[in-house]
Amino acid sequence: MNKITVFIQIGNSDDKLAQARWSKFVDEIDYLLRHLEKHFAGLSPSDRPWQNACWCVEVPLSQRDSIRSRLARAAAQFNQESIAWSEAQTEFIRAAA
Repeated sequence: MNKITVFIQIGNSDDKLAQARWSKFVDEIDYLLRHLEKHFAGLSPSDRPWQNACWCVEVPLSQRDSIRSRLARAAAQFNQESIAWSEAQTEFIRAAA
């Protein structure tokens, strides 16, 4: 297998980012992931006291380190301590009668 499924998550629960800056952070991460196959992207509801965003993408192993480096730079650019990177281990459960 030459690709891995990854969940990339960002948040603003500590309110470090004003709304306009949070919006730019989400846009920047979405832009960084634009060339990857996206299975899912979503945001927390706008009426919640926290802000989160999540992407589920297919990452070619050959690009893994490069993407992680670019995400780390984006975190620094937006004064964030980290971005969550969760590699999925997919298992298909067969249908049973």
